[in-house]
Amino acid sequence: MNDADIIVETIPVGPLQCNCTILGDLVSRKA
Repeated sequence: MNDADIIVETIPVGPLQCNCTILGDLVSRKA
């Protein structure tokens, strides 16, 4: 696996807009 096989999404959530980071694998399609 290399860096191109990973998705990293960071989104603000909640009333304080704290960051939520989601990591996903493009090959297995799992987060």
